[in-house]
Amino acid sequence: MPIDVFAADEQASEPVDTGRWVRLACSVLDAEGLKGDVELSMLFVDEPAIADLNERFLGEEGPTDVLAFPMDEHPVEGGRSPDSGGTGPGVNTEPTELPTMLGDVVLCPAVARRNADAMERRGRYAASRAEGLGHQIENAIAPEYEPEPNDATLTQRVESQILRGRDVPKGAININAEEGVVVLRGELDRPEQIRELEDAAAHVKGVRAVRNLLHLRNTPAPNIRTP
Repeated sequence: MPIDVFAADEQASEPVDTGRWVRLACSVLDAEGLKGDVELSMLFVDEPAIADLNERFLGEEGPTDVLAFPMDEHPVEGGRSPDSGGTGPGVNTEPTELPTMLGDVVLCPAVARRNADAMERRGRYAASRAEGLGHQIENAIAPEYEPEPNDATLTQRVESQILRGRDVPKGAININAEEGVVVLRGELDRPEQIRELEDAAAHVKGVRAVRNLLHLRNTPAPNIRTP
């Protein structure tokens, strides 16, 4: 087989389909145009194991998501057995095609999962900021004579704009407006959701101010005093 990829799962924190990873690696190596026999190994480990490798080989502290350990770029060509390198009769002077040992790739699924979740949260926050900027531009170019919306219209506008495309359960929050001041109430799962919704509401056209009474589940609302 021209391309051999070996995979082993030595951790239990995240499910890993080693067969899928082997197929993916084979496809990538084939697309890169590698010729001859190619060998690569992939090892899935837990956080303590990859943290130990990270410190021993790279001098870095703590776990990481992936480490690569490439083999030597130029393998040494062997000679004629038994004299190993002689030039007598029978020696094949053409270079032999030794397997290309690419090396080892060590992955930590637990760290990769955390990194992916963090990137997703940053992406949602960036999207909310971009949406807020769009509302600011819209407000700047709107005709000066446009009347301010009444509270019922403003409530509908805020609800439509700040919940669009966000992972917020329906009915989890309540929105109302009082003389242009938007009041947000309800329970959410993550602190960044609370910040994103407040920021998005503040940039909706017609909103004068935002009173944010959102809070995390199993915690008191900001307007309720704890005994």
